[in-house]
Amino acid sequence: MTIHRRDEPIVFLAELLFGAPMTLVAAAIAASSLGWSIPLALLTTTALLYGAEAAHARREGWTIGVRHAAAWAIREAMIPALWVAALFAREVVWGGRLVGLDRDPRHAP
Repeated sequence: MTIHRRDEPIVFLAELLFGAPMTLVAAAIAASSLGWSIPLALLTTTALLYGAEAAHARREGWTIGVRHAAAWAIREAMIPALWVAALFAREVVWGGRLVGLDRDPRHAP
């Protein structure tokens, strides 16, 4: 994420905006404005998100189980905190080297 912040700021912003947390917020807002059941909208949206991920895993021949759904939910819950940490990071270890994020690697010596 930190490299995206420096090199691909649009992708960095998209990582926060298009993850499950913001998708669920959008589903709740849409359901509320349309007079639909918010819990049902959240349940349906969650089923669609993780159903698509499960379908992809099955298509690739990967094993899948209840633990995977829990791991996906934990991953999505962590994304906002990781995004904020990446926003303020000034360096990262990349390939075993400490890389400063304030300088542009295309202009490094």
